[in-house]
Amino acid sequence: MGAITMTLSIALNNIGKKAWLGGIQYLHNLIRAVRTLPRDEQPDLALLLSAWDADPAMHADVAQLVDMVIAYPTEAASPWIALRRRAKQFASRRPYLTYSRVFKQKHVNAFFPLTQIPDYPLDVNWIAWAWDLQHKHLPDYFSAPEIARRDAVFTAMAERAPLIVTSSHDALEDFDRFYPGARTRLRVLNFATPPLPEWYAADVNAVCAKYNLPEKFLAMPNTFWIHKNHRLAFEAIRELALNKVEVCVVCTGGTHDSRRPEYFSEIQKYVAENHLENHIRILGVLPRHDQLQIMRASCAVLQPSLFEGWSTVVEDARALGKAIILSDIGVHREQNPPKAIFFDPHCVESLVSAINLSWNDLAAGPNLKDEEIARQGQIANVQTFARRFIEIASER
Repeated sequence: MGAITMTLSIALNNIGKKAWLGGIQYLHNLIRAVRTLPRDEQPDLALLLSAWDADPAMHADVAQLVDMVIAYPTEAASPWIALRRRAKQFASRRPYLTYSRVFKQKHVNAFFPLTQIPDYPLDVNWIAWAWDLQHKHLPDYFSAPEIARRDAVFTAMAERAPLIVTSSHDALEDFDRFYPGARTRLRVLNFATPPLPEWYAADVNAVCAKYNLPEKFLAMPNTFWIHKNHRLAFEAIRELALNKVEVCVVCTGGTHDSRRPEYFSEIQKYVAENHLENHIRILGVLPRHDQLQIMRASCAVLQPSLFEGWSTVVEDARALGKAIILSDIGVHREQNPPKAIFFDPHCVESLVSAINLSWNDLAAGPNLKDEEIARQGQIANVQTFARRFIEIASER
């Protein structure tokens, strides 16, 4: 008689929230990536939500792609009852104790991503996620208590986590240098953006008209966190304007940085004092669909960030076949997107030069041929992402 094989069942821990939409997008991309594989390669997926998560309705786009929703405690489940009849409700004052019982009941054998150490033993392959070590490279952007908190979290991971995932080799080397002793338990999982057919079929002109955008612009889809380096980008746009090079940047993303609550106000003041309102358009948080259509309509994407674990902006640009003007940091070199134009993120003149040299050659609007080439290539990238994830989740 042949050996009985058990279906791999993975619980996905929601790491996102309204203040960090990137975490939600990470999970959505992971779920979609797994569902691109042949059916016999796909594990069962459960989405785990808790009361302190973002609004569960934010996961509506992937609700039908998971096999089960686990909600803790019951209040978090209520928005899901109408949305997904199979939602399960569990209440406890000790979530990991509850998770342990539920995982056993539902035959879950892997749990990812964890950003803290469980306070109760889990008899599954639980996998920590070291999102990035920005606090080691840019300590001035963090308070002393926050640096201490992050150090404690990562030290505990290094000491106790069965496996630790980073999103890049750059981040893996960082983790090994600052929290030594866990090298054999470190794994790299490069994420990729799954291309959805509706992105490429949508009417970009309608979206641009909705937001009254100019014909030609750069798209900068970054939350206004201080390390995203908006100020340097805006200084470069000012220099270009003074030299009669009329460049517009369209910014999408949240406008609050809990580390520097005053940062966005300072940015707004800079724009107003330098009369840059026609050159810098700040739209705030938009629906994902609209954000992607603005990227499609742009002549290029601008990503000036000082630090990334693995840039979603870069992966979105890759999926859409867009040129990208990109800060020259290690992880961006590792991502190595096609049609990248690198610049020194600490030097305004370097960005001015990069835009000057490319602006006249960059065409507005989507290039359908480039998009189709990018979409086809991205399918393979996404499946590589999914298979690497399953490989890691299958380890014991």
